[in-house]
Amino acid sequence: GYCFLRNLSAQKLFIFWGGAGSGKSTYLNVIKNLIGDENRSAISLANMTENKYANSLMVNKFLNTIDEVDSSKHLKSEDTVKILSCGQDIFVERKYKEGFNTKIYATQIVALNDPLHIEDEALLDRLMIIPFVNRYRNTDKQLNENNIYGFACSEDGKSYLFNKAMQGLKRLQNNNFKFSTVKEVEKTKKLFIHLDEVAADDDDVAKFLEDLKINEENIVEIGNANEIAEMYRNWCIVNKKVFI
Repeated sequence: GYCFLRNLSAQKLFIFWGGAGSGKSTYLNVIKNLIGDENRSAISLANMTENKYANSLMVNKFLNTIDEVDSSKHLKSEDTVKILSCGQDIFVERKYKEGFNTKIYATQIVALNDPLHIEDEALLDRLMIIPFVNRYRNTDKQLNENNIYGFACSEDGKSYLFNKAMQGLKRLQNNNFKFSTVKEVEKTKKLFIHLDEVAADDDDVAKFLEDLKINEENIVEIGNANEIAEMYRNWCIVNKKVFI
């Protein structure tokens, strides 16, 4: 519901964080469909901070989505991101046209597989990190995406989702635009700072193998190297560890 506002009263930038096959892209696509193509943009963090014309494409949009950011790159101009997450005045330049001051009220949603390095700890106050800790793809929990999109695109589906969004927005407004906080979600923020100081721990790998009961005898049956690595990535997310 927050995406339908023409202001950014909550002053939050949303991060959908989880491994491949965790459902974050599916959920993001449902939101995109509900908002509509004409009401959204897809300006990357890199373009936001390095391309002086990119921000003009977010003017009068309700939503800006940033898919699968390369987390190996540091976020350079955090001041710009902070401005875009709280609706402050920003000067927008347009190619071959005169620039102008405006407020960009597009809700920013970033999809991440790994933690993004953030050098400014003050920016953490702007983040609403939503972890996607379960894996669905290629498991017995996998849902048919065509059914999900089919429902989301139908008139009944859009009506249902819009009503749910408005109910959520009303709760947010009644709570003075403060989102409900979950202790475990707040803990994930520490993984988004000082990543250069974090190293993989052999004990983490051993605990992962123990938790999933993986050993030399059954590892071949469980999956190939890429599948095991993805399982470890998801285990790290659930247990608030950094996947190296």
